[in-house]
Amino acid sequence: MIIFDKIEYLEEPLKGMIQEYLELACEMDRLLNCLTREYCAQCPRSLEYGCCNFPEEASRSMPEAIVRLQEMESVENGGDLVSRNGLCRFHTKKGCSLVLLKSPSCFGQLCDDLRNDLRKRFGRNAEPFIEAMRKFGRKSMEKEPSELLEGMRDVIRAGKALEDIKKSN
Repeated sequence: MIIFDKIEYLEEPLKGMIQEYLELACEMDRLLNCLTREYCAQCPRSLEYGCCNFPEEASRSMPEAIVRLQEMESVENGGDLVSRNGLCRFHTKKGCSLVLLKSPSCFGQLCDDLRNDLRKRFGRNAEPFIEAMRKFGRKSMEKEPSELLEGMRDVIRAGKALEDIKKSN
């Protein structure tokens, strides 16, 4: 991906934080796909441009250097950076054009129906994952980077526990 080439030119500590964010984001995205894809694919409430209904400003809740990387990732993944009806400019008809550089609020979004589906499938085992996602979605990359990365690790630990349950069924 082009993004990895662009990170080389950033200065520390931002460079190291973004590299770790990208590594953790890859694992979070994999787990979210594993745990939510089936439900979300058949969800009758899905909007024309996906389930996300964040306003355009939500996509700008990252440091400026990361916003530029988000724009590059979006275009590389087929995005056109056009806000539709005031919604996030990273959404396309195929869903979010960001994989690695979604903001915490985007990653942390689990709708009520999806949370209920996770509870139905995993019982009370779903609660640590749901809570970790809720907490992570409220983090800020600019204000609390170390807490943000720890929040990602919490989501991954809880998500892997659900993934193990899913595999055993």
